[in-house]
Amino acid sequence: MIRWTSTGAITNSGKFLFLLLLLCFLSSCTEKRPLFLFGGGPPGSTFQSFAVELGALLNQEMPDIQVNIKSSSGSVHNLVQVENGKLAMALVSAEDAHFGNLGQLPMQPATENVVALVRLFGSAAQLVVPRSSPIRTPYDLRKTRVAIGNHGSGSALSAELFFRSLGIWEEITPLYANVTMSLAELSQWGVEAVWLLVGFPNQALQETNRTFPIRLLDLTEEVVLSGFFSVYPSYSLARIPSGTYVGQDLDIFTFQNSILWVANREIDEELVYRSLKFLFSDRGLTKIHFALPSAWDLDVKKGLRGVKIPLHPGAVRFLREAWFPPKQLVE
Repeated sequence: MIRWTSTGAITNSGKFLFLLLLLCFLSSCTEKRPLFLFGGGPPGSTFQSFAVELGALLNQEMPDIQVNIKSSSGSVHNLVQVENGKLAMALVSAEDAHFGNLGQLPMQPATENVVALVRLFGSAAQLVVPRSSPIRTPYDLRKTRVAIGNHGSGSALSAELFFRSLGIWEEITPLYANVTMSLAELSQWGVEAVWLLVGFPNQALQETNRTFPIRLLDLTEEVVLSGFFSVYPSYSLARIPSGTYVGQDLDIFTFQNSILWVANREIDEELVYRSLKFLFSDRGLTKIHFALPSAWDLDVKKGLRGVKIPLHPGAVRFLREAWFPPKQLVE
C-alpha cells in the first residue's frame, strides 16, 4: 500500500511500490491477449459476413485471445496469406485448398503450411442475369461481359474452370470486381451477367433484387454433360430452393464448393480444439445460425466434406471426440 507522510511525501516502501507499478505500466507488464488475424473476403461477400460473425463469437467466448478480421480479395488470396504466415486463419474453398496443396495454382508454389480445421458451409455457383434478359443458358453469354469476382477469389477461379469446361472461356470478356461492384454494373447494364460463388441466400443479391429484378440460370445440363464433376471432384451438385430470392419460382440446380476454415499449421492445438468445441456447441450453433442465414448448412457431420488437405491436430482431436465420444460420455 502506498503511504504518504504528513507533508505529502512518499515513504521509502511507498516509493518502491510506486516505481514498480510505474515500470509495469510503461513496459505493459499486463499480459496482452495473443492477436490472430483471420482472413475473410470482399465487402458484401458471404466470406466476409461469415468471418466477421465467427470472429465476434470467438472474441466473446474466448477472452484470452483476440481475433481481428481482415477483408481480402477472396479464397486464393487467403490461402497464400495463411501459407506465408501473414494470416493465422482464413476461409478458403476446398477446391482452391486442394489445388494449392498439389502446387497447381497459377504462379504459386505448393502450400505446405495450410491445414484444415473444418468445413463450414457450401458455396454455390450463382449465375445471375437481369430478369428481363433474353439470356437463358450459359452458352448465350458468348461475346458478352461477365463479372466473375476479384482476382484471387474462389469465385473468379470457379468461373474460369466452368466456362473453360464449356469451351467458351475465350469468348466472354471477364470483369474482375467484387460483389458490390459487379451487381452495380449489372443494374446499370454494364455487364450481361454476374457470376458468384457464395452461400445462399446472399444478402447483396437480395438487396439488388429489391430494386433491379434478377434471375438465376440453371446449370444442371452444362455441368453434367461437360464432365465438370469428373475433372473437379471437389465440386458437387447443389439445389437453390424456389423462393430463396423474391421472384424465384423454381428450384435452381447448380454446383457448389465446400468452404473450409483453415489455419497455419503452427497455430496452437488447444486453441483450435477449443474454437471448434465452442462453435459446434448448442450455444455456438444457436448464435451463428441467428446471425447468418448462410450458416444453415453448418453441421459437424459434414465436417470433412470436400476436405482433401491435411487436418490440424486440434481438428483431429475435436472431430474424433465429436464423432466417437468416449464411452463414459454416452452412457
